Amino acid sequence: MIVGRLDAIVIFGKWREEKSRMRCQGSFATHAFAMEGIIQMASDSEVRMIAGNNLTQVVVKLTDDLKFNYADSREVTGDEAKNYSSCLTLCFGEVPDEGPIDTIAFAEITQLRSY
Repeated sequence: MIVGRLDAIVIFGKWREEKSRMRCQGSFATHAFAMEGIIQMASDSEVRMIAGNNLTQVVVKLTDDLKFNYADSREVTGDEAKNYSSCLTLCFGEVPDEGPIDTIAFAEITQLRSY
């Protein structure tokens, strides 16, 4: 489901308050990355996720140009629903009719995940 920036900030704030274990995964035309940790900070203008000792972090500026898409285990089935209870995907640029788009996804890890 498409959500606005303010809704995304509320979701990030909930994950921060609950100290939810998170997976952050970026997929771009030229590179990709993944890390796991917790949301350290969520403000009107950025979200910061840290892993371990604060030396590893991802900071994403939250602008109105981003497209936000939220999904939870009511919409996703199988192992993804079992391992990740909800996910917020940030899309950079217009969503094309076909082909990949640059994204960063933040997924809440469930206690059922085996690794």
